[in-house]
Amino acid sequence: KLFAEISNLIGVADVTDDVPPAVLADDYDCITSQVCSLQAGFDDPTSSSRLASEVDAMPEPTAALGDDAHLNAALQLNQERINICSALGSLDHHDWDDDLFRDLGEMIASGEVTLGALDAGKAGGTVSAQDLSKLWQVKIQDAERTVAATTQRHPQNLNTTITRQLNTNDRMLRYRRLHSIFFTDTMVISEKYKSSRQYRYVQVFVSDTGFIYVHFMRHQRDYPQALRAFSKEVGAPDILVCDPHPSQTSQDVRKYCNQIGTTLRVLEARTQWADKAELYIGILKDAVRRDLRASGAPIILWDYCMERRAAIYNVTVRDDLKLGGQTAYARTFGDTPDISNLVWSWYDWCYYRDDDSFPMPREVLGRVLGPAKNQGNEMAQYVLQINGEVVVRRTLRRLRPDELAVSNEVESRRRSLFDTAIQQKLGTSYSMQPVLPGNEHQAKLEDVLNDELLKEELPYKLDGEEGSPDAPIADVVDSQGKPLNDNISFTDALVGVEVVMSDPSENDNRKGLCKVLRAAVDKDGKIIGNASEHPQLNTVLYDVQCWDGAIRQYRANVIAENILSQVDLDGNVGVHLQSIVDHRREADAVRREELTGANNSKLRFTTRGWKFKVLWSDGSYEWIHLSDLKESNPVDVAEYAKARGLASEPAFAWWVPYTLKKKTAILKAVNSRVCKNNVKYGVRVPRSLKEARRFDRDNGNDLWEKAYLKEMKNVGIAFRILADGERAPVGYSKASGHLIFDVKMDFTRKARWVKDGHRTPNLDTSSYAGVVSRESVRILLTYAALHDIPVCAADIRNAYLSAKSSEKHYIICGAEFGVENEGRVAIIERALYGGKAAGRDY
Repeated sequence: KLFAEISNLIGVADVTDDVPPAVLADDYDCITSQVCSLQAGFDDPTSSSRLASEVDAMPEPTAALGDDAHLNAALQLNQERINICSALGSLDHHDWDDDLFRDLGEMIASGEVTLGALDAGKAGGTVSAQDLSKLWQVKIQDAERTVAATTQRHPQNLNTTITRQLNTNDRMLRYRRLHSIFFTDTMVISEKYKSSRQYRYVQVFVSDTGFIYVHFMRHQRDYPQALRAFSKEVGAPDILVCDPHPSQTSQDVRKYCNQIGTTLRVLEARTQWADKAELYIGILKDAVRRDLRASGAPIILWDYCMERRAAIYNVTVRDDLKLGGQTAYARTFGDTPDISNLVWSWYDWCYYRDDDSFPMPREVLGRVLGPAKNQGNEMAQYVLQINGEVVVRRTLRRLRPDELAVSNEVESRRRSLFDTAIQQKLGTSYSMQPVLPGNEHQAKLEDVLNDELLKEELPYKLDGEEGSPDAPIADVVDSQGKPLNDNISFTDALVGVEVVMSDPSENDNRKGLCKVLRAAVDKDGKIIGNASEHPQLNTVLYDVQCWDGAIRQYRANVIAENILSQVDLDGNVGVHLQSIVDHRREADAVRREELTGANNSKLRFTTRGWKFKVLWSDGSYEWIHLSDLKESNPVDVAEYAKARGLASEPAFAWWVPYTLKKKTAILKAVNSRVCKNNVKYGVRVPRSLKEARRFDRDNGNDLWEKAYLKEMKNVGIAFRILADGERAPVGYSKASGHLIFDVKMDFTRKARWVKDGHRTPNLDTSSYAGVVSRESVRILLTYAALHDIPVCAADIRNAYLSAKSSEKHYIICGAEFGVENEGRVAIIERALYGGKAAGRDY
């Protein structure tokens, strides 16, 4: 304005002595004297030089804004300009020197340019409803509602000069706004467990509603990149809560949060419990451990598993009040999530299409590792190849039932070679080390395709014995690997079951102990009847060898009904002693000649060396030790011993006379019903691995072998097997263990390796392990029944193996540990069933 008024004044052609209209008549004399004094100052050379020096010493606008002294000088200079401007309005332009106007004009122009450049690009005020109504040509009411319903996060001053470019920061508009609080924390992975993509750190972002975003990092200093990726892919939250770690509170992080419009809140030191991300880091760890262990995937693939698990967690409708019946994705973004690319299970088998040149196959076996991120289309998946490399493929399919059938040896061997190759390359689900350290990758795809053993078809021939044809060890398949019996397996759990059955063709209700041989098939080799998972609806016909040697046919539902009617709540078969058939004396039995004939000699309490052959009520025979039969049927044994002249033997003399004398009272007190501890649900339970394998050979299946292999695979984590010839460390004592076998209610065979805790010394400290009381369980069940709350029961498989063992014990590996480990020393590192401190350790 000052420059404009001076220019206008200079441009006037004729200036009269009249009083300017802008100046009052009373003030004219005062203004004239001031102008004259200024003119005298300019005419004086010293004064002129002083004025020039003051002008040259004028502070820059940027310095004046940050310094109080400079600001005061600038204000005084501005007041002098106002006085000059006022005086110029009453003087003739001929009275002034042209140099004065030239200097003033240059100074004012320079200041205007500097101030305009500083003002360019600065945020200006937001647009009001009145301005918006004029700009958009809308009603004022619509403009007011629009201003209230919208935001102006990046206002600019459009009335400034354009001497330089406006600010390019538009992150507050570019990123999605999230009206929620997000928490973040860094998950640190040990150096030896670095992932296949060389990741050691995971930055976890969690919203207050449970939405999870994970970003993998190679170094902890990469947190700014993780924050930028989070804001681009997810959005900019209103508040971000973090720990006081230097990487999360640096100046770059604070500047970036300010640019995107996010408030950064830093927690107090040593208050990690207040960071919600800590909780979800634990949830992710447990889920990844569970997936890796259940699938047998190598540990090195944990990053793929965690990325997939986080995506699943975001689209799962959990029982959480904050979600309100919605997913965390919907609560965060307001959109309905799509799960089309999450229909694969973790580490699932697949065939994917490959475009290698001839003669390589188009369909290649692989493992699915979850949806691919920022690669391919939305349906693309990470696929693990047999060489250990991960590729992205969108064209893949699941394995068909005939390809997954146990009898399809071609596919089974192909998958086995694939797993072996991956274990040799990437390790296992419990170790980062390859199965064969230092050994190059051996099993390759071309080896699998060119294996001559895979081209051999399973032989199948009919024998002309009584009953239906012998069922093969594996299912019957056609040339394409499809089962001929509608996906019904010959090798089912009923084969080998022993149960008391009656003759269906006789009227005298004869019955006896029978053994299930096989599933009956017709002349075309197909199973007779309809299979069903429900026992009462299963009408598959079985060939059963009866008590008289004849082979009869019974339906599966009839067999199951007889089994369940003949067992107790624990599945044990309850039978009655029908008669004692025979007896025998072992070499270690005590003889009468070994006892002294002195009058004061005492009877020797022993039952060693005597066995009795008994006939049970189900028609079976069994040799029983005297010590066991004496407890269950003392009167029958005593009468048999007296009738056979055995009452004077040392094993009978000390108890038979008393038993016969108290016969009536004993019969009332003793329940002669006994349980056959080697038969459960009609299945004969082995007592050793050798006997289990013999039962499999007799039954024509490998059910016990599979149960044994499964248990040794699970329990293997509890042992650290030393090298051949290496001794146990100092301070470790020797222990032992053995395999026990069992049968579940669904006829599933089960094996368990237990430690012989009764043979180890007692602990110096307490081995107490707290358990819930019976009263608490009863109260819980009563409360649930009153409020109609469903009660679910669950079992933690191999729970003790998750705890470190506090005992220092080692064992000598037996045959169950494999031929390569038999005789070696194995250190027990985890709690085992049977150990005295196992419950406390867990």
